Amino acid sequence: MKIDIVVVAAGKGTRFAGDKIFYEVFGRPLIFYTLANILRAHRFRKKILVLNESGIERAEKELVPHFPDLEIVKGGVERTHSVLNGVKRAESDFVLIHDGARPFVPQKVVKNVIKALVGWPAVTPAEPVRDTLKNFEGDFVFKSVPRSELKSIQTPQGFERELILETLEIAAEEGVVYTDETTLVEELKGIKTKFVEGSPLNFKVTFREDMELVERILMKNLRVGFGFDIHRFEEGRKMVLGGVELPLPYGLKGHSDGDAVTHAVIDALLGASGLGDIGEWFPDTDEKYKDIKSTVLLEKVAEEMTSKGFYPVNLDIVVVTEKPKIVQFKEEIVKNLGRILRMPSSKISLKGKTAEKMGFIGREEGLAVMATALVMEVANETS
Repeated sequence: MKIDIVVVAAGKGTRFAGDKIFYEVFGRPLIFYTLANILRAHRFRKKILVLNESGIERAEKELVPHFPDLEIVKGGVERTHSVLNGVKRAESDFVLIHDGARPFVPQKVVKNVIKALVGWPAVTPAEPVRDTLKNFEGDFVFKSVPRSELKSIQTPQGFERELILETLEIAAEEGVVYTDETTLVEELKGIKTKFVEGSPLNFKVTFREDMELVERILMKNLRVGFGFDIHRFEEGRKMVLGGVELPLPYGLKGHSDGDAVTHAVIDALLGASGLGDIGEWFPDTDEKYKDIKSTVLLEKVAEEMTSKGFYPVNLDIVVVTEKPKIVQFKEEIVKNLGRILRMPSSKISLKGKTAEKMGFIGREEGLAVMATALVMEVANETS
């Protein structure tokens, strides 16, 4: 089934009192978590993000490196125009429209919407109303509203593309005000919307206080990993640390290029993600890894982590060595690791320590590296 997705994030954030879409949580904007969750739920043909003009440059810098096939579209004056701009760029027979301020949509909700679209032109997830609802007259309760007859509507909402495109064009021309696309289809086309089960996790961030809940949910998904590597010096080898070649007449002995910094980082990331260790992934008995650049291995690990829904939050690296002194190479190493892992350099710490002339490191026979990684698991598989 060919289907595109339009993530709408071009609102003004008036009730939030700020730009909620790019509000940072653990070093990443809210919209990052929305995209990371929903784009893993289905192999969408086209992935379209609608943003205010002010957010486009930032999205290209912070989001596109993680989601390289993401197409960014400029929003309009009202929601109608923003959604219409996105749907116009869609090409498949069906399209999902998702609110960028819903960061935790479970994959099963997305899959249920897509499944229901096979037999009906308009589908939405919906949740039972849990609280008692009442009408008010001033400061007094007027009457209760039977909640058994009500449901809370969520996104993503799915449509036959031609249906929602035509409906949005009519709404834009007539200036119809609405809060979700199923309302338009019902009022302008007379088509009832089929609903599937939503999820309490699929809430919409509306007020600044909602970010406290976002942070609490993400806190439960933080994982820590530790990596360690140790190598002897060897004359005539290239000295490579963090993918950066140091101008020295000696390097580190190893099956690959001996890059102990990258090896320790790999092990820390794999450990935090529960994906094994570097020896399982790249055994030193395999000739295809002979003299290979360790940063190539790091790229493979980063790709696998992303596919599993894991993203690095920060790294803390300690190089224990009498020589070489790494202070003059720190900035370049940190920048290189940040580029590979698609994370800000400010989230990577690199420190050099000595062994106080003790042991083999103190005798300048080699060096050791320790790394700690904080990783975020952002995918909601079923809940």
